[in-house]
Amino acid sequence: MSQIEPSLQITVHPEEIHRFAQEQPERFDAILRSIFGSTCASFPPRLILGQITEEDYSQFLCSASLDSLIISYCAITDTVLHNWWRRSTSLTWLILMYLPFFRAIPCQVMMSLSMLQNLKIIDCAQFTCLQGLNYLISLQHLTIMKCPNLLMTLEEAEKVQCHVRITVDDVPLVPRLLSRKGFSSLRILSIEQSNELREEEILQQFPSLAMLYFDWCQ
Repeated sequence: MSQIEPSLQITVHPEEIHRFAQEQPERFDAILRSIFGSTCASFPPRLILGQITEEDYSQFLCSASLDSLIISYCAITDTVLHNWWRRSTSLTWLILMYLPFFRAIPCQVMMSLSMLQNLKIIDCAQFTCLQGLNYLISLQHLTIMKCPNLLMTLEEAEKVQCHVRITVDDVPLVPRLLSRKGFSSLRILSIEQSNELREEEILQQFPSLAMLYFDWCQ
């Protein structure tokens, strides 16, 4: 949206979208038509404003046979995302980038993603909760970057149990994601775009680590 209308560069504060839609409804509708097309009807505005209902889900569902899903630069809510993923049990790739309203992945959703091999969550400013990593029994590559508000207090049994590669922007995030079993099986660790390298002694705790990357770190 911000590429079309500079005044909509308000990704971190959804209340600004509500105010803009109320104060300038015709301009708001025109912007949405330029993004979604003239046949968008009322669903995209209600989706962006967080006004969707149970009846709307049928308009916005992914196929159960979907293998890969990439969502970026979308004003999409947790409710819609969670309903997609509960039905997308065949997903092996899930990439989420620059989603201003995305806040959490709960255990109930993770239980549907047992085939997931690659999970990337990048630049989601309001993402605060990641649960049920232990349900991702097929996971091979986990990427968590630029999610400054992520709060994780996972029990040992809830962490990633088996892993090949992890990519983060902050070294202390690694033990919050990996179980002891995950530590012993990790083969590749990438530290990317880190503003400050901290607690480097953690890097000595991986007995199976074969490759270590530092990319664009200060």
